[in-house]
Amino acid sequence: MTYKEYPYQPLILIGAGRSGTKILRDVLGSHAEIDVVPFDVNYIWTLGQPKTSHDALSSDNLTEGSRRKILSQFGKLSKGAPLLLEKTVSNTLRLPYVIKIFPDAKFIHLIRDGRDVTESVSRQWGESRELSYFFKKLKTFPVRYAFSYLMDYGLNWLRHRLGMKSKENYIWGVKYPGYDTDLATKSVLEVCATQWRVCVETSLRQFEQISQDRQLEVRYEDIMTNPTKTLARVAHFIGVDPDGFSSSRFSPRHIGKHKTALSKVELSQIMQILTPTLTKLNYI
Repeated sequence: MTYKEYPYQPLILIGAGRSGTKILRDVLGSHAEIDVVPFDVNYIWTLGQPKTSHDALSSDNLTEGSRRKILSQFGKLSKGAPLLLEKTVSNTLRLPYVIKIFPDAKFIHLIRDGRDVTESVSRQWGESRELSYFFKKLKTFPVRYAFSYLMDYGLNWLRHRLGMKSKENYIWGVKYPGYDTDLATKSVLEVCATQWRVCVETSLRQFEQISQDRQLEVRYEDIMTNPTKTLARVAHFIGVDPDGFSSSRFSPRHIGKHKTALSKVELSQIMQILTPTLTKLNYI
């Protein structure tokens, strides 16, 4: 496998849902040397894979034929810039799979306080996208190869819009192994907290197998409070001019939001799940 398989440097943004990956993707994408995949594209990453109930895909199941189909779809989303930036939150659970597709990829790992993430995800729970968003995303959809995925996506979207599926039977974001059991036995807040913990712990463990020069850890709190310094680190890591970024969208107003948005009872409930990981990351 050689870099010449694709005429760009793959840059993969890894982070749990509601960790700030979308805003960071959009700001990095403002650089002239970076093309951006504009949506989470789980339907591309899963091309040719056995249908599973979760997002933790195994690299063992990836054939060369499926890999080339996936590369072809990403090739259509590149507009000729030296770098192609992609962020799909489900990739937090499958870095070896991603590396098998892009063996020379570089990774930015965005981490945010799990208490704020849990609060934010809980507000998304049970919500569905507007129809206009659905049709924008449809333009990037490889219907020929993933028609069944499209049907499942469309039917689920319709059920949520019509109120045919309750919040308790729905997961927003990454489907971690065992999430369906958790939905039946835990509160929405507990599932949101577990989702963050599993995504972060899995990524940290898998990043240990990737050379340090191919990964950069970035904290949400750092980029919101000091975007110039943090974007300079990112620019150095990927080899671009930091003056090419537009950083006007960053704001610290959502840092620590869990303190006012969650009750003491709710916070106590999720801390039973989050504390070990928050401690490891020096958030507490």
